[in-house]
Amino acid sequence: MYGLKPTYGRISRYGLMAYASSTDCVGPFANSLEDITLVLNIMSGKDYHDQTTIKSTPVDLSILETKVSAKKYTVGYYKSFVENEALDPQMKADFMDSIKKLKAAGAEIKELDFYDVDTLVATYYMLAMAETASNLSRLDGTNYGSRADEKTLKEGYMLCRSENFTDETKRRIVGGNQVLSQGHSEEIYLKARSLRTQIMNSFDQEFKETDIILSPVAPALPPKIGENLKKPLSMYLSDAYTVGFSLGGLPTLTAPKGTEIGIQITAAKGQEQTIIEFAHLLNEVL
Repeated sequence: MYGLKPTYGRISRYGLMAYASSTDCVGPFANSLEDITLVLNIMSGKDYHDQTTIKSTPVDLSILETKVSAKKYTVGYYKSFVENEALDPQMKADFMDSIKKLKAAGAEIKELDFYDVDTLVATYYMLAMAETASNLSRLDGTNYGSRADEKTLKEGYMLCRSENFTDETKRRIVGGNQVLSQGHSEEIYLKARSLRTQIMNSFDQEFKETDIILSPVAPALPPKIGENLKKPLSMYLSDAYTVGFSLGGLPTLTAPKGTEIGIQITAAKGQEQTIIEFAHLLNEVL
């Protein structure tokens, strides 16, 4: 199964419940690269209902019919991702084996320096929680969402927001309000925004030297259903290898290659065709 998170703004978010507006993306899941490409091309485009949408060039399906040479690619990977102590040893071995196979096939490989995963996770969740608290504040039981029938307005707010939000949603709302509160917004929220800008600038520089960045999908195998709900921190840390690319608004494809849970292929903004072409190459190399 392939899963594509496109460039931020490529696909309209009109009709979705907003979570973290600056990172929210719509993308396709499919069993083949051909289906991913077809659905992506249909869904992409400007939408006057969503002012963040951008113009985009359709991905050429013919790239899936030709043989691709690894020699045309410069592939980077992050040293901080691979050396993270939380990364499963077998997953690390499988990922590095994939890098070796690509190098043997002719691709140029570059080891890149990047922010540690703890910084990426903290930055993402500070911003995401702040945006969540702001976006969901409208669901108060009076204007939007289900209406609460209580004696006072305050009691109505409490009933609606306690009964209709899950524990995790409430946790993120409380965290977001804390981040945005007086005395904390400058120390936490504005610092996270500054870090995000630095992360985006770092991506801009790296894609001047590389065509593709490869990374693991997650540090370990998926947990059992419901297991991480009891361990919120573990759930957040499982996003360690994805949140950085979301902060950058970059297109990323998860391909069922390389490791037991797949491998992530990331390129510069608007380069979905490069990603899909490279995924096609991985079908031959791995």
